[in-house]
Amino acid sequence: MMRFLSSILVLATAIPMSQAFFFGGGSGAACGCPAPPACAPPPPPSAPIGCGGGGYAPPPPQPYFPPVQPAYQPQYAQAPSQPIPLQQAPIQSYNPQPIPQPIPRAGGAYASPVKRQTNEENTGVDQSEGYRVKRDDEAVFDPKCNSEDLKSIIIQHISANTATSKRNIQSAAADAIGGRIDVICSRGTFSYIVNTELYCETEHEGTTCFAFKQSS
Repeated sequence: MMRFLSSILVLATAIPMSQAFFFGGGSGAACGCPAPPACAPPPPPSAPIGCGGGGYAPPPPQPYFPPVQPAYQPQYAQAPSQPIPLQQAPIQSYNPQPIPQPIPRAGGAYASPVKRQTNEENTGVDQSEGYRVKRDDEAVFDPKCNSEDLKSIIIQHISANTATSKRNIQSAAADAIGGRIDVICSRGTFSYIVNTELYCETEHEGTTCFAFKQSS
């Protein structure tokens, strides 16, 4: 039985092959038709999405991260510093006060200047330690001379010759004022200590003369 079935299968497969070889598959040609392909070709890839020409599909979208906003910091507008004006101190001028010179007085030494006592009547005459001295309204106290009369006599008789000057001054002062008058003349400066109540020192053209009345 198995041999019979095998014969039938061999016969069934041989019949189609003989028809194709001898009859050409019904087309009338001498050659047989090619065998059909074993498998169909794979389908083409899907067309890219989008307008325009061909290309690759766009990449998947990237995740979006919002930008980090900086923390708010208050802004303060600072005004430019103004320079502080410097005020210059006012310049003050000082007039030097004359230094009072010592006044020779009794006792053989100098004493501090004594303030004069002026009469209540404006007579233009000062009282100063027991003697009267004339003065002008605009005159300034001269510590080297307290007698305008003696000063006038010295100016009239002073010269470059010291010997002649002191003799002439001594003679004129004794006649005008009276008493014993001593006179010292020099071409330079000199120092002295006298005990007197009436004195005057004057310089003229390089010659200095000092005349005084001796105390009684």
